Amino acid sequence: MNKNGNLSRKTFVQSVERALDILELVEKSQRPMRSGEIAKALGLSPATASNLIRTLYMRNYLKHNKDNTYTLGVQNFILGSSADTWKTLRNVSDSILQALSRESEAASFLGVLYQRRMLAINMVIPTSPISIAVIRIGRINATQPHPEKSCSAPWRMRNLTISSVLILCGN
Repeated sequence: MNKNGNLSRKTFVQSVERALDILELVEKSQRPMRSGEIAKALGLSPATASNLIRTLYMRNYLKHNKDNTYTLGVQNFILGSSADTWKTLRNVSDSILQALSRESEAASFLGVLYQRRMLAINMVIPTSPISIAVIRIGRINATQPHPEKSCSAPWRMRNLTISSVLILCGN
């Protein structure tokens, strides 16, 4: 630690930092990644990246796919579940979301803004058939219906800047 009580840069363990960089890169990627892509994106030598990836794979933090790509492994879910700070909120909201979903015959969703990202805390999907429309990233006019489906509920929102939207329409 430095004199201000903060961790100094040299107190970090480089291999741990690189392994976490790999996990964060794979998590943010829009598709599974190859070892060489990971190495290039992080400025690592192919051998270093391969060794770190192999270790993360053996510990189930990365999943190796048949096409020689990698995605996040199940161990990330296990760790995340044990650090679930939203469990109480999810339990309290469950009956409310169930009732809302039952009355509206549509999915109900509870999200929390955390570090500039929307986290899905709880979601209830009705047992009746539903159709899904995904709107692309960017600025949308939510008053426009999905071109192939019509939603019974009118959308009262105007232009929104969004990172992603999932609209569930009851049949």
